[in-house]
Amino acid sequence: MDGDRSSSIGLRGEPLRDVKLRFSGDGFDMLGWGIVWLVSFLAFSIPMAWWERSFRRWLARKVNPDDGSVFTFDGSPKEIWYWFPPLGILDLMRGQVHDPVFRPLLGIVSLLLGAWVSWVVIRWFTKGLRLRGSIGFRFTGSPRTYIGLQVLSAASVFTVVGWPWVQVAIQRWVYRHMESDDAELQWVGKPLELLGLGFLFFVLPLLLILLVSGLTLSDMGTMLLSWFSPATGFDFDKIHHANVIGLFILWGTWMPWFMTWMFRWYIRNTKLLVKESAIVAEPVEAPAE
Repeated sequence: MDGDRSSSIGLRGEPLRDVKLRFSGDGFDMLGWGIVWLVSFLAFSIPMAWWERSFRRWLARKVNPDDGSVFTFDGSPKEIWYWFPPLGILDLMRGQVHDPVFRPLLGIVSLLLGAWVSWVVIRWFTKGLRLRGSIGFRFTGSPRTYIGLQVLSAASVFTVVGWPWVQVAIQRWVYRHMESDDAELQWVGKPLELLGLGFLFFVLPLLLILLVSGLTLSDMGTMLLSWFSPATGFDFDKIHHANVIGLFILWGTWMPWFMTWMFRWYIRNTKLLVKESAIVAEPVEAPAE
């Protein structure tokens, strides 16, 4: 490691080294993963746990510490696969139900179940994550707190500009509960930066895409809210069938690059501190797929 890398004190008073992280994935990678995700979702989400395992292995390889070490992931999809089919079936049901009372109820159930499954996946991912092959992590965050934060996140969309502060709070909470005996993760991202860049790279392109689909401003607002909050219903039959193919082409060619930007921003704002005594002379290479 470089001699000028900053150090601090933590983890039972032992010195920590600051290891900078970089995300090396690109939009073409995300496009491929998005297509596989769509196939998994259409198959009633049964293969989704295997998608999660493969995607997170790839993600671990693409997060590159500047000291030459590597992240790996060895979680088993058999531990979580049974949570995805109920969630996938519920989401498909929401698309077929138009009752003004039952549809929002389905949205609320979908939101709560989705938050629970997200917590399960975070705990599973943290358990399988390794740095240098020997530094492990564990997730200690309460599911009740996490679900509450996700509900707050959905509600924050109605404030228009309040959601970045909630997202930053959630990320800080998650990192604070990804505990390790040899390393520490911290979040240093700023809500205002997320708000500005999110508007520039997400809201404006999405509005352009929806405008091409022939929707009114009211329809576009409802659809935007549906994106963030499943409890808000949107009737996709409003989109003229002649524009569906063009809409999906625009969505597919823009969304992967937006997701790539998001990952780069999140990883750039992730601070990794590693205990001095855990530093190894030679980095451990990631196992071949």
